[in-house]
Amino acid sequence: MLSPVVRAQEVIAAIQALAQAYTDYYVDVADDNRAQFRLYHALGRPAQALAGDGPTCPVSPTSGDGQAAPSPAPPGRASLGFED
Repeated sequence: MLSPVVRAQEVIAAIQALAQAYTDYYVDVADDNRAQFRLYHALGRPAQALAGDGPTCPVSPTSGDGQAAPSPAPPGRASLGFED
């Protein structure tokens, strides 16, 4: 009758490889979340709007004459490829 042979080194190597794979996965998920947040912010939607804190649009910088400079409107659904 054959019985399986388990070597401790192989088991340890497999566990270490699994732990490294989990670490790599969670680092990649965190990187993806940061990239999505940066994209959301770059599209003109500030973090305060996500959290419900502060104004819903970014504060416009003032021009040289002390009046607020016009800020571009965030892209609408149609410009992002969505149809109503």
